[in-house]
Amino acid sequence: MSQENVEVVTRCWEVFQEGIEQDDPGVLFDRGLYAPVCTVQLLPETYLGTKPYVGRDGPVEWVHTWTEDFDEWSIAPEEVLDAGGDHVVALVRQSAVGKGSGSTVELVVGMVYTLRAGQVIDQRIYLTPPRTPSTRSGLRYRRCRRRTSKMPSGSLMPSTPAILTPSPAW
Repeated sequence: MSQENVEVVTRCWEVFQEGIEQDDPGVLFDRGLYAPVCTVQLLPETYLGTKPYVGRDGPVEWVHTWTEDFDEWSIAPEEVLDAGGDHVVALVRQSAVGKGSGSTVELVVGMVYTLRAGQVIDQRIYLTPPRTPSTRSGLRYRRCRRRTSKMPSGSLMPSTPAILTPSPAW
């Protein structure tokens, strides 16, 4: 089942890209890849007072809110990984150009998907990796030994890439 879940999340990204090109981020729900009551949440919760977004309208609102200050915005997964059981992890790179400043920004985030019956039922977007051995979401944070120079200074991510791994609670 886990390889099937990786394929579902990979397909979600293909469909989402099509939807963004057509200004329809809700296409994931329309095509049945996201469950009708799927929850999307940006973490940590304190970021811009975010809340869980539920159902089709919630994530569509989130995408529009997240991108409204950009002239250009692109997002694509760098890796989609089996996290065991019903979970898939994606490391995702976003690039954008600010409307007012014209500045280019880049952000790498971790996304954890929970799937049931071939549909995404929960998506957690981590702007920064969890800093504790165990979090409410069931993720553990560990650093890779390999250093990378690709991250811009002032990035929200650490200079060494983080790996999000499922905790034994999953």
